[in-house]
Amino acid sequence: MEDYIEYMNELAEEYGAKPDISTLFFKDFYLGWICFTGPFLSYQFRLNGPHKWDGARQAILECYDRVRFPLSERINTNKIIANNNTNENDRNELLNNYEN
Repeated sequence: MEDYIEYMNELAEEYGAKPDISTLFFKDFYLGWICFTGPFLSYQFRLNGPHKWDGARQAILECYDRVRFPLSERINTNKIIANNNTNENDRNELLNNYEN
């Protein structure tokens, strides 16, 4: 079984799209820091080389926001669902009112 990160780095090196992290630190320190310490993202291979994507930098910098956003606002439906004295239609109405 091949290690995913090693495999992707090897493919990117052969293809000419592997980012040079040390050069990235000098060109754009914050981006270099995120690439070095942050999660392994496929966007890193779109920073340079063939099929370069201009939005790759922004996608890398917003990676934590894309993880945090879906987890930020969760409604607590336990009170509504746990109330067994109401029928299903009443629970759905309560839930709809709670969401709005």
